Amino acid sequence: MLQSNRLQVELRASDLESLSPEDHRARLVWGYVVRQDLGKLVEAVKARGSNAGRVAIDPHILFALWLYATLEGVGSGREVTWLSQEHDAYRWICGGVSVNYPARRLRFGHAFHTPGARGRDGGAVCASAAAVNAAKFMCQMR
Repeated sequence: MLQSNRLQVELRASDLESLSPEDHRARLVWGYVVRQDLGKLVEAVKARGSNAGRVAIDPHILFALWLYATLEGVGSGREVTWLSQEHDAYRWICGGVSVNYPARRLRFGHAFHTPGARGRDGGAVCASAAAVNAAKFMCQMR
């Protein structure tokens, strides 16, 4: 008789691209984020290549995580850290990049607290405005 063995380790090969269906909200959020001008944030990254410091995470990834979490009602950086390791949509946004520490520093429900973060209109990116704009964008994409 076959009996369950839930302690047995299973290895499953999968690619991140297959974790999220084409019409998933995470893909729509990513599509919105890559259209935003985060050039000042990218320029502000000092730890590059031969420069000292840990290699920085692309601001697009952090912004997408923050925005997706806001739209999903997640308000804790620690929870985003956990989700980015365990939840397929968050893992897809990260694309294999470990964000265990930076996600804890995100401040949810307030302005995106990185100096130089600007929307297309030149104004500061804030949670409510970005979430509303992303929601409008996602409605247009469906």
